[in-house]
Amino acid sequence: MKITGCKLVVATVMVAAVVLVGCASNRSASAQGELPTSSDQTDVQKRAAIRLQLAIGYYEQHQNEVALDEIKQALQADPNSADAYSVRALIYMDMGETRLAEDNFQRAIKLAPNNPDLTNNYGWFLCQNGREKESIAYLKRHSRTGLINRPPRP
Repeated sequence: MKITGCKLVVATVMVAAVVLVGCASNRSASAQGELPTSSDQTDVQKRAAIRLQLAIGYYEQHQNEVALDEIKQALQADPNSADAYSVRALIYMDMGETRLAEDNFQRAIKLAPNNPDLTNNYGWFLCQNGREKESIAYLKRHSRTGLINRPPRP
């Protein structure tokens, strides 16, 4: 399944999410009464975020093998990055690697069970793979928040 029409939007949203997640993960600035910014990120967090941004860029250019390598390096820097597993799941989904996509979605959901984009993407994945009944729970999970279900985005 190709999701090429959404890739630019996906990448833009994902880059913003990576920056926000990295900022939110370091609480030292907020503990001092300030909003966290990118300067509050550790070198490891910055390295993982940059690798993830690179992966998204390569994915946009249909260079899935290079994108997967960048994801691998992002996960070496931050093995608990739900965003990295989510992007890797979308890449595998695009490549038709259903089992690998499923594994990565599951890992991402364990790390970030309340992430509305992630649960929406997994619901979409399930629906696209003939598992419509299972998908409903994921697609409805955040429907009360006003989110509109849409095709996948990281």
